[in-house]
Amino acid sequence: MKNLARAHWAAAALAIVVAAPCVAAPSRAVIVDIENASAQQVEAWRHAPGVESWVELGREMLLVGDTARIAQATGLGLAMRDIGAYRIDDLVLHLRGCAVDVTPDDLLVHTGGRYDLLVRPDAARLATLTHAEAEGLDEWIDVTPGMVVARQYRFDRPVALPADERITPLVARVDPARWFSDVETLAGWSRSTFSTELVSARQWIAARFASLGLEVSEPAFTFTYQGTRTANNVMGVVRGLQRPDDWVIVGGHYDSRQQDIMNPANAPGADDNASGCSAVLELARLFTRARPAATMIFMCYAGEEQNLFGSKAHVQALTAAGDLGKVKLVATLDMIGWSSSTNLSADLDTLSPFVATRNRFADAALTYVPGLTPVVSTIACCSDHIPYAQAGIPAVLSIHGNWQSYVHYHRTTDTPANLGVHAQSIGGAIMRMNVATVAGEAGPMDRIFDAGLETGE
Repeated sequence: MKNLARAHWAAAALAIVVAAPCVAAPSRAVIVDIENASAQQVEAWRHAPGVESWVELGREMLLVGDTARIAQATGLGLAMRDIGAYRIDDLVLHLRGCAVDVTPDDLLVHTGGRYDLLVRPDAARLATLTHAEAEGLDEWIDVTPGMVVARQYRFDRPVALPADERITPLVARVDPARWFSDVETLAGWSRSTFSTELVSARQWIAARFASLGLEVSEPAFTFTYQGTRTANNVMGVVRGLQRPDDWVIVGGHYDSRQQDIMNPANAPGADDNASGCSAVLELARLFTRARPAATMIFMCYAGEEQNLFGSKAHVQALTAAGDLGKVKLVATLDMIGWSSSTNLSADLDTLSPFVATRNRFADAALTYVPGLTPVVSTIACCSDHIPYAQAGIPAVLSIHGNWQSYVHYHRTTDTPANLGVHAQSIGGAIMRMNVATVAGEAGPMDRIFDAGLETGE
């Protein structure tokens, strides 16, 4: 993922400081695991005796109040993890991955999958933050009672929508083994934006696109990051048979990084993001044979790790050409190759204007990939969907659940071997969800029953 520099963090820091009311003794705060809870249980726990306030965090819930009464009323007991004496307004939410991977230890209250809960620092502590700690400070979010940061979609959609018989065969053609082979290939290059090996990866992606009969280009862009630099996206296009001026973009970045973002060596980036770029290739294979009604653009971006430079450049190019309005949907895949268990989950993120579009992905998961749990949010962070969404285009990020728990994230050890035994399961599940959603927008023709597609060619 990325390292978003924040030039005005000092001003944002001052905005975070809020005077808190005086109380005799703060309540206790506990974290409750709700991954396997029902919607009825979650609702009951929110309003249980002793609960003063709550915040829903996707697979977890924060409860604040009289923990003894809460435990007695809910029967949760040991399932509640005490994190300290806090009120809700003592806390802020730090979105992980939006800036550097540095969280001030003395402020850390709870480490989550997509966020950290931090105690709200006072002005004196803010003044002592290092530059690395303060990057992204303007993206810290005030925690308020009754806030839903992220939510398991099944709570609101207990019954899946019916499947489309035209889409089901296409979903079934996703080949996780073929996808993983591409992950291994891409991870064989150190794909730092500053590495000469990125060129080899780019040429390989372009050749794969060309072999599928796509119109291929490698548009260059210039960006500033500790100097002026040039990189290239890789783009493959298949023209729509019926709606050529309706465009659907499937994208994921192909650059990577290690602990030292400036070090070009040993940055295999298997999960981040050979997994997403390889998914773009897999979807390109399927949709070139399906002959969609709408035009499809398959993008592998460079410069994502430094500040989404590749996707920003594409949005700028679309705008300059007068083509931005043609884009009807952007599906971004970033880090889809790891799961801690057989309980597969995916986070679906977008900006608030595009909740309905995001929910189409979640509905596709419930209908076509029932083993995948979608968790939905409007977290404005931190991948190549953001430039499109900020330009007014419906854009949704798919990323495996609790990605921050992946210990090899932004490390030299982010290798295919370390993706573990569930890699093909989670990668396949997230790709199937995207195939179903994209097919619904792009309108695959009856060629999805083509004999070659049936045999996986």
